[in-house]
Amino acid sequence: FDSFFVSNDLAIDRLCGDLLARLRAPNLSQRVISWLTDQGAEAEGLAALRLLRFTAADQLQDARIQAALEVVRNRQGGHSLRGFADQIVRELDDGSGVLSAPELAPPVLPDPVTRWTESSLLAAVSGGGGSVEKGQLAYERALCSRCHRFQQLGGGAGPDLTGVRARFSDIDLVRAIVSPSRDISDQYQWSIVTTEDDLGVGRILRREPDAMVLNTDPFGYQPLTMAGKIISVEPSPDSPMPPGLIDTLDEGQVRDLWAYLGNSTRIKDQIAPLRDNGKQGQ
Repeated sequence: FDSFFVSNDLAIDRLCGDLLARLRAPNLSQRVISWLTDQGAEAEGLAALRLLRFTAADQLQDARIQAALEVVRNRQGGHSLRGFADQIVRELDDGSGVLSAPELAPPVLPDPVTRWTESSLLAAVSGGGGSVEKGQLAYERALCSRCHRFQQLGGGAGPDLTGVRARFSDIDLVRAIVSPSRDISDQYQWSIVTTEDDLGVGRILRREPDAMVLNTDPFGYQPLTMAGKIISVEPSPDSPMPPGLIDTLDEGQVRDLWAYLGNSTRIKDQIAPLRDNGKQGQ
């Protein structure tokens, strides 16, 4: 399947790219960079940006990535990719200073208005209703957009929520929101790093025999260098997503958020051509 990457078929490129990243294919970073800069469509750009996170790179490759991301930021119609590109830069930053992104403004979390439990939240969203348009405001108010991408909005520190209600049941989503530390994906889990003189918790950005660089800010980018002999590295039992973010929304806003997360119009538009192609091949 190596010869199929990069093709003109987004579904094939996503699948082949993921497999090549898992197999640590040589020179994959440069191929992904070329895919990112050559493709003008937003969907291809997003797929390439996501894949960059799982490719090995050195400082020379970092410089090429930085140049490619500048192309994305300045591309006409590329506004929706800029936030995601900046998030990717922060995740790839190894502390060398080659990759850089604009500083994020500190998040402002509104005061809690409701103390949601799993049962009360499930009852609220099961009632239906809600406004997709107002749901985007709720998505931003609860700081979902700082870490999660949904269609054209949001960052990339957490899982992409586009189509999430088609992939998971309401009870699964409610549990993940109310108790985010119950089930943490290895892909997004933070680490507890202990040295001879210090202890830090965060996402590992760079790992060396005598030092590590961690991002310690769940909502943005705050690098911490852990110097000295590394004694232990253990998975953190706490999710980088703090509990209680949903408490900033009232019942109406929660229903709006659910309506927004269930808005899969764009997904259906993307799936339809694939189905048509499948029928033509029968």
